[in-house]
Amino acid sequence: QLCTQNLANVWRRNAFKELMGGYHHFRVKEDDARKFILDSLGHAFLSAKLGTCSRQAFEGKMVALYFGAESEGGTQAFTQAVGMQLTQALRAAHAHFSDTLEVIFVSSSGSAEWFTDEFAEMPWLAVPFSHTARRKLLRETFDIQAVDQHAVVLLDDEGKTITRDGARLIQ
Repeated sequence: QLCTQNLANVWRRNAFKELMGGYHHFRVKEDDARKFILDSLGHAFLSAKLGTCSRQAFEGKMVALYFGAESEGGTQAFTQAVGMQLTQALRAAHAHFSDTLEVIFVSSSGSAEWFTDEFAEMPWLAVPFSHTARRKLLRETFDIQAVDQHAVVLLDDEGKTITRDGARLIQ
C-alpha cells in the first residue's frame, strides 16, 4: 500500500510538470497578441478636427486608450472630477508629445448625445459611438470592468501593452 501511495505521489508531481509544460506550449505568442490588439482597435476613427480618419493617424506612435466613464447616481460628481483631472492631464501629455503619442477615446456611454458632447471638446481620436461591438471588445480585452471608472491603457507603437494603469502615470 505504501508503494502505491508513493507511485501516486510521483505520478501527481510528473503530471503537474507536464501540465505546466503544456501551458507554456499553448500560451499566445507575443506577435499574435499584438496583432489581435491592433485588429481590435480597428481602422476607422473619429477626429473632432478632421472628421473620420484611419489607423495611419497613429502609426509609429505610442497610443493611450482613454476609457471614459459614464457618470450616474451618487458618484456622478466624483466621477466627473476625476474625469476632468485625467482629461486635463491627457491634454497636456498629448500637446507635449503630439509627435509620439496619440490618445484614442473609448466611450462607455449608452447615449450618442453624451458621446457627441463629450468628444467635441477632445483634441484626439475616438472609436466611433456606432462601433459598439468594438468598444465592448476593447473593454473586455483590457479588463476594464466598471463603466463608471476612467482608465488609460498605454500601448507602444507596435501594439504591445505597456501598462493598463496609464491613468496613474499620466496624472
